[in-house]
Amino acid sequence: MSTVRSGERGATVLLLPGQGTQYPRMAAGVYGADPVFRDTIEEFFTLAGRDGARWRREWLTGRASSRVDESEYSQPLLFAVDLALATALRARGIEPDLLAGHSVGELAAAVLAGVFDLPAAVELMRERARGLAEAPEGGMVAVAASPEDVLPLLGDGVVVGAVNGPRQLLLCGSLSGLAAVRERLRGAGVVSRPADARSAFHSPALNGVAERCERVLSRARLRPPTVPIRSGGTGRPVTDAQARTPGFWTGQIAEPVLFGAALAGLFEDLPADGPPPLLVEAGPGGSLAALAARHRRGRGATILTALPSAPGGRNVDEASEAAAYLRLLERVTTLRAR
Repeated sequence: MSTVRSGERGATVLLLPGQGTQYPRMAAGVYGADPVFRDTIEEFFTLAGRDGARWRREWLTGRASSRVDESEYSQPLLFAVDLALATALRARGIEPDLLAGHSVGELAAAVLAGVFDLPAAVELMRERARGLAEAPEGGMVAVAASPEDVLPLLGDGVVVGAVNGPRQLLLCGSLSGLAAVRERLRGAGVVSRPADARSAFHSPALNGVAERCERVLSRARLRPPTVPIRSGGTGRPVTDAQARTPGFWTGQIAEPVLFGAALAGLFEDLPADGPPPLLVEAGPGGSLAALAARHRRGRGATILTALPSAPGGRNVDEASEAAAYLRLLERVTTLRAR
């Protein structure tokens, strides 16, 4: 086990969310409030060429509101928003001792930790978007149960795609397969609800996308992380050997997310007898902050979000976003002044 040492203030952890947290024009309020955020996301769009120009236009104008859950649109924007928020926070002195990302958020963590550079990440996200556009339609379902509870009820190509907590699962598969499994869950008294995704993330249905992306990332230079990363793919710290392996990063789109294990390990990495840690979710939704707050070690931590939670996952206005972001900066400044 590796232990994060962070001095007198307690460790700072940046949490980077993934699919399911998106909403129309997410972080557009920060775009107008923080020049570092604006410059970082503009660099992403510029490097992405015609794709980037389209993503930027649809994001800022809100023209793609009806497409916000389409993976080929939401994935590059989630990556870009996570990365730009984290970069802006670092510029304000919120320097992470540890990074943890969920699904595409882990790719943002890799760039923040210097594993691969932004141009390589942009090519990866462009290929990821193309692959998802051509992948079979699918979805995800959130289930309040343990893996042991649901495994006997699965079938029809549906798999456990994420284990986010003791009784917090995501099932992934085709729409018809998920409908059949939900009927069986309902009959067994297990609560489920659709998640905001139109692809069968973290299932074998996306093996082809993973292979396409691996070929792209194999052209990049990969390095050991300069900031420790707790992997949502394995639940363990990312090793130097894993960091240098393209398939480690690209294969996660078709493999289960073990964020519950990553979160438990993250708290193990933090000194139990040290100052309370600061966890900041640098992305939309607030879902990872909520998971951290429910953990027994999270009760003594300061857990903040850079953006407000969207009601029902939708439509946060720019003023609310800018105000929430500025409140975060003020709160961190106050904490550090103590």
